[in-house]
Parts: sequence; structure tokens; C-alpha cells
Amino acid sequence: MKSLIGNILFASCAFLALSAEECGETHYINDSGFDLWCGDTLCDWQVLSGDVSRAASWHRSDYAVELLGQDVVITQLSTRASTDCLRFEVLADIDEDARVTLSIDYYDDGIVDYEQELGHVRWQSLVHLVATPATWQGVRFTLHKEGPGRARLAQIEATSDDACIDKPIELPNKPLGAYCLNGAECDSGICANSAVDNGWFNAVCSTCAADEDCEEGFVCGTASEGRDFMLPARTCIAEASRALGSLCAGDGECGTGVCCSARCSACCDASSCGGAACAAAVVDEAQALLAPGLCEGGEPNSPCLSDADCAGTTCTGDGVLRICAADGRDCQSDADCPSVEGLSTQCLDFGIADGTCQ
Repeated sequence: MKSLIGNILFASCAFLALSAEECGETHYINDSGFDLWCGDTLCDWQVLSGDVSRAASWHRSDYAVELLGQDVVITQLSTRASTDCLRFEVLADIDEDARVTLSIDYYDDGIVDYEQELGHVRWQSLVHLVATPATWQGVRFTLHKEGPGRARLAQIEATSDDACIDKPIELPNKPLGAYCLNGAECDSGICANSAVDNGWFNAVCSTCAADEDCEEGFVCGTASEGRDFMLPARTCIAEASRALGSLCAGDGECGTGVCCSARCSACCDASSCGGAACAAAVVDEAQALLAPGLCEGGEPNSPCLSDADCAGTTCTGDGVLRICAADGRDCQSDADCPSVEGLSTQCLDFGIADGTCQ
């Protein structure tokens, strides 16, 4: 394991607290200076074991976090866009009889993919470069202190960089919903196209790639659950179990029997409407999202999302269909939606669930 490089100049962009835009880099750790406290604990770091306290650091105007006890673990999940190289800058005071380790868990799947001891220092600035995997979504940073000695940290910054020369970390067992090029990269052994196209990567680790991979009565559809920072995986679901407006990968999973532009619809074109036009459903709150196709005219018993989809009748169904503004997956609350920086986390009312014109 490589040792950290000590005595690096302190006047770096990260330590001057400039924004990521001003530095031309992405910052991956919130509250890298341990400045935000909620009562007697850190606001942006989760304390898994032991205790922490605010303590003096190298300068009277700057404070540090002290890791109290012989077994202390603090952690934080970042969902910012991936980079090829991570630059860690640490300012710490760690005694000889204390051991502080930084671990990195890509995809937050409980598997430590990289580990580095910070070393024993007395308020020195340390720098370390990590060549990251080719692609990744979400990364958990964990600091683990062991031993009776004192361990204080005034800063741990992780930023994007282009100076890595080591071979990238390999992740051969990617979890469901992770970007992939082939099945060999996936823990499931299957890499299949997702219903969501994020503009540059559409294949994700899945449990099926085609209807033939599923038991009778099931089709290879779109998972309604999964980590909010990854794309919905392909998985076997009951035939015709998706409601109008839900995300889909094929006709078989939709109750309407039609999947058009990744959304369960009543039609894709006029050929399914008996001469009537096929138009986008009326969606008030989520106009920016792709709406399903409905046959104009709104005859009784035809699918609908709102009264406006019906001709002179009302749209009646089973509660409210809610979907994520970022990628269209079903949701119940904002917590179910992507937490990736730059994307909306809103769970929007999309229309009436399982609606039909009455």
C-alpha cells in the first residue's frame, strides 16, 4: 500500500475554500472542513461508531473534528458525477498509537474497493491520488479510527483531477442498475438496456435481458425499486402490471399492452386508435416529462390520466400516479428519486393511477 505524500503546500484551491466552478474541478465531499455541526455531532457526516467532538486545530480560527474512542467510524455518501481520478487532500494530527484509514466504496454496495491509511502526522497537509474505475455511480467515503491515540482532522477534500498514473480500479461485480458494457462486469452476469436513456449510457446491470429469461407469466420489464443514484435495472415483473404513464421497457409489462417511448401508453400512432389521432396525455404538473400517448376523443372505458383526457366524462382510477421528474420512475416521495447533483429530486403527481374514462 502506498504511503501518503507529506508536507504538500497548503495553499491549494480546495483549502482556500473556493467553489468547484472557480477551481475548475468537482468536489465530492460535503463539509470537507468539518465546520457544520448539528448540536454535538456533524451535520453532513454519519457517525457509525464511537463519538466525535469539535476540537482545536493548527490555527486558532480553524477547528477540527476529534475522533473519540478506540473504534470510531464516520461516513458520507457522494452522488456527484464520476471522474477518472480523485485527489485527496488531508490536514490532520494523528498520534503514533492511533490508526486512521480512509476507505472508498463505489456504488455503496458494502464492498470496500480501496483503502488507505492516512499515516502519523502533526498538522501536515497530505495529498493522495486514486485512479477510479472507468465508470461509477455513487461513492461512499469512510474514515475509521482505531487505537487509543489522538486523531484530529481539520480537512479531507476529494476533488476531480487528471494527474493519476496508476491503473484504474477494476470493479468486476457491479450491482443492479450500474452502467455496464457487458455481462462480465455485473454481479448478475447480465448487462441489458435500461428503459431510461441518460444521454450517454443506457446499458445497466440487470437480472434479465429478454422475456425468455423470465418464468411464465412474467416479462423482462423495468424495476420500480433500486438505488436512487443508479438507473432502473431490467428485471422480471408480472405481465401487464404497469399502469398507464409508468416507465416501461416493452409492451408486455403495460396493462394497456403498449409501451411507447419508454412509457406505458394507449397508443404510439393513429393505427391503434381506430382513425382517431394519437396525442400526448394532458399532464399539468410535469410538462417537462414525456407523457404517454392516448387516443383523442376519450371514449368511455379508455385509459386516461386526468378528466381532460376524456370527452365529456371523468377520469376515475386508483389514487395518484407519482413519478420522478429526473428520470420518470415511479415514486411515493422525493426520497425515491435520483439524488444526483444537477438533477431534480422531485416526486411529481403525474395523474390518476389506473385511470379510465367513466
